[in-house]
Amino acid sequence: MDGLETRDDAWRLTAEYMETGEAPEGSMIEECNDAEEARKIAGHHDRNVRIDCEQWVGLQ
Repeated sequence: MDGLETRDDAWRLTAEYMETGEAPEGSMIEECNDAEEARKIAGHHDRNVRIDCEQWVGLQ
């Protein structure tokens, strides 16, 4: 699950970078066409993290 959260963060930072041209030092910028695409991918990762959390809680 940590990996999905890391990817989600990377895509959110990529969207920010695509809009501003700036990113925090050491951040990973993903390859995509534009900020909107990066936001959509970040949203996809966010949904997957929430689903995984809900399933994990259901197993407890």
